[in-house]
Formats: sequence, C-alpha cells, structure tokens
Amino acid sequence: MTIAGGTYRHDVFYSYAWGEKQLGTGALRDWTRNYINHVNTLLKLRFNNNSQQLSIFLDSECLENGARLDAALEKAVRGSALFVAVISKFYRDSYASRELRWFLDQMAADGSNLDQRLLILLIDRVDEDQWPAELRDRSGDRILFQRLHDDDEDGAPLDFSQFIMGGPTPQLGAPGKETALEIQKKLVAIKKDNEARTAYESAQRPPASSIVFFEAESQDEPNWKTHRQHLSGAEHIILPAATPQPATAMTEATYGDCDGMVLLRSREDDQIAERLRKAYLGRRAVLSKGKLVPWVLLDELDNPPPEADAYRIPSVVPRGDWVPELQRKLLG
Repeated sequence: MTIAGGTYRHDVFYSYAWGEKQLGTGALRDWTRNYINHVNTLLKLRFNNNSQQLSIFLDSECLENGARLDAALEKAVRGSALFVAVISKFYRDSYASRELRWFLDQMAADGSNLDQRLLILLIDRVDEDQWPAELRDRSGDRILFQRLHDDDEDGAPLDFSQFIMGGPTPQLGAPGKETALEIQKKLVAIKKDNEARTAYESAQRPPASSIVFFEAESQDEPNWKTHRQHLSGAEHIILPAATPQPATAMTEATYGDCDGMVLLRSREDDQIAERLRKAYLGRRAVLSKGKLVPWVLLDELDNPPPEADAYRIPSVVPRGDWVPELQRKLLG
C-alpha cells in the first residue's frame, strides 16, 4: 500500500548520479543519500500514522538485494507516483538519465501532469551543456524546484566539506523541510486524483448488457473464434464483431460504440506493442469526451509483454474457467 494509492508500488523514486568515477570518491553519493534520508525522516513525521504506508525507493535497495539492475529499476520507476531527480553535473551522462527516460515514457503513457509527479533538486553548479535536455520547458529554460548548492565559485552541495569531515550540516535543515513539504503536497494531490478517478470509474461502469469489442489480428482468427464462443455464452456480454480486427485498424467511433474491449495475444511475433498503444490512444480520446472503455488483455502466452505493465492493462490467461475472471476485470 502507498500514500498515493491507485496502482502505484512506490510513493517516491529518488534518481541521482553517484559521481564516483569522475570524482574518484563516493562523497557525492553519500552526501545525496544523507540528504534523502533526512527528507524521508521528515516525511514519515508529516504522514504520522500513515507513515507505514509510505513507500520510498532508493537504488541501494535494488543493488543490495542483488536484483537485475535494469529490470528492477525500470519497474520501480514506472510504478512510482513521484519522481525526484537530484541533478548534479554528472546526472546527464549517468545511469540516472535512463531512469528519467523511463519515467517520462510512463508519464506519456499515463497522460499524467508532469508538474504533479516530478520534483527537481539541483545539488551543484551545472553548466548549460550538462543539463538534461528533457528537463527544460518549451522556451528552453531549465525546470527547477530547489537549489541545494553554495553560491560560491565551487558551487558545491550545501555543507559538503563539513559532511566529508564528519561534521554537522546545519545548512541542510531548512531546505530539507522545504523538500519534504513539497513531496507531501504532491503525494496528497496525486492521492486526491486517484480517489476522484476511482469514483468516476465506479460511476461509469458498463450497463447490465455490455457491448464488448473482441480485438485480434487476422492471423489469429482460429484462436479468436474459439475464445469468442466462450465469451458469446457469458452473461452481460454482447460481441458485435463477426471477424477479428486489430486495434491498429480501429477508428475512434469503434470505442464510442462499445462498453469494453478485449485484446487477444496469441503469438510472440504479433504487433501487441503497437496494438496496445493504438487502443490506449483510442480509449483516451473517448475518455476526454466523458466515456470510459475498460479493457483486458486475453493472453495465451506465459510471459506477459512489458507493454502490459507500462499501460496497466489487466490480463487474463484463457485456461480453465477463465471467463468469470475476465468479466470481473472488464465489467467490475
């Protein structure tokens, strides 16, 4: 469970560059983790009784558990409500830039508000050519929330020299409170949006008899016909299409005329990524006009496509008595 709610696995994902290779020391990495831990302590105090729900992801957790780095980090990024980019002069050319691209890709898939789910902290002086291109507004200016570095010529993180020597870091107190407060505000706003979406989806549940479009590629017609026979006998489901049609060939009118959508995946070499993308865009187009079209992936393969997780489409394996499960996920 998370504070933000919904399907998020984590409330906050912190993304930062270690800078070990460039500096020959882990001092920048350690300073950053120290600041993050300070902020997280304040967050837990702010959420008080709900602090056990607060889910924070740091890369150190993934590495210490020996998980596969790319897969574990991408899953964590895409499943996080808030992405905190801790920018240094090493960020753009580090592994962290990959995390940023995963996050922005997921934002595009979700259709989310970037201002609500992104927080940028600047911890040292970064030249223009070192600033990530993705973190600029339309006019080319940097997107930034908070500066955490000295204004002198070195532009080092606040209290960096004291931290290296093991001394106190009094300059981090006020900025830490400001960061924690902003994260709290964003998580509360995301939670409210999730609650509003859930309420809307409940109010828009399909009627007792729902027109369901059963999507598939023409090459999969034999499998499609077999599954269609099972669905045709299911209560509350009407299947109007007589032949399979992929989402890549569907028009917006198709989504406007149906109450739900089932996508069939039968082969590894099908166009499921493009079909999911097209279906997502079609559903999003009619959602903007006030209509929600639930969807389910009917997946015959053992390994789900990575796009299913990215688009957050529920899936059902057509084995055994699978129709009731599909009905629950599709019709609620």
